[in-house]
Amino acid sequence: MVKAYFLAVALALVTVLVYRFLVPGLVSTNSSLLCLVGIILAVAYPALVYIAIKRLVTSISKSLKKDMEV
Repeated sequence: MVKAYFLAVALALVTVLVYRFLVPGLVSTNSSLLCLVGIILAVAYPALVYIAIKRLVTSISKSLKKDMEV
């Protein structure tokens, strides 16, 4: 359970870092390729976060279900 909390905090921290520093820096660069990478990252990152949260929730629910059976 503690692992899940650490993962949630790490995910929140990475999200702040991505949208506060990485994406604006990539989008405002002079390189068209890096600008495109920044836009793709901004669009694809929420889907990756959704997958990570979904796995986290299923892991927690399996853990709680296992604890209830014992």
